[in-house]
Amino acid sequence: DDGQEALDKASKQYFDVIVSDVQMPVMDGPEFFSRLAERHPRIHSRFLFFTATPTAALKTFFRDRDLMFLIKPAPINKLQEAVTEILNRRR
Repeated sequence: DDGQEALDKASKQYFDVIVSDVQMPVMDGPEFFSRLAERHPRIHSRFLFFTATPTAALKTFFRDRDLMFLIKPAPINKLQEAVTEILNRRR
């Protein structure tokens, strides 16, 4: 429901892929990622951001951290392809 809840769950349980919105209540996606990355430095390889507002600053954030992202709205097959790519990199 919100970035803090996502951080709590991802801190307690392993997820092969984490798909996160950028704009969330309580804690936004970039802060969620940054706080989780402090605990798990290689988490970037399992992250996929989904955003409707790909600002230049946000694109720089993604690029500098080697994060994948999709722009909303995206067809479901693009989301599936991105998740599959992340899963294949993990093997």
